[in-house]
Formats: sequence, C-alpha cells, structure tokens
Amino acid sequence: MPAPSASAAKSEFPWWLAAALVLALAAALF
Repeated sequence: MPAPSASAAKSEFPWWLAAALVLALAAALF
C-alpha cells in the first residue's frame, strides 16, 4: 500500500487510518 504524503494526509481524510482501524478490529474479532 503506497504511503500518502504528509501534506495529503493533513489536507485530506486519513483513509489509511480508517482502513488500519477496520483491519485491527476485524483481526481482534476474527
């Protein structure tokens, strides 16, 4: 997964952070 630039992470919604949380939740449940 390509890492977004710092400027993009600050100006746009952190989709990568949301995806990481979803994956962590799925890993915890399953």
